[in-house]
Amino acid sequence: MYTSKEAENVIINEMRFVPATKNFDVSKLPDDLSKQIYRIGTSKNAQSPVHKQYPNGFTNEALGPYIQRYFVNGISWKELKKEISAKYRQLREIQSGE
Repeated sequence: MYTSKEAENVIINEMRFVPATKNFDVSKLPDDLSKQIYRIGTSKNAQSPVHKQYPNGFTNEALGPYIQRYFVNGISWKELKKEISAKYRQLREIQSGE
């Protein structure tokens, strides 16, 4: 979808999205802000959004339950960070096979 001229037209002109991949012609973007966002997002210094790096199950097994505990004063902010970090590392380790 992201490699054809038709897809480029749909993404840029019909959907009015700033493309998320590097193969688009920046000159075809409709405004300066879109062009700047695209240049920054595809630069070598750009970082991937963190939400795409969560291990499978992290939201349901750690983030949701521990945040709920925090909201009802079941754990402190420090405990929340500690528990979420530990669960993240555990799931990452399991899923990376290390």
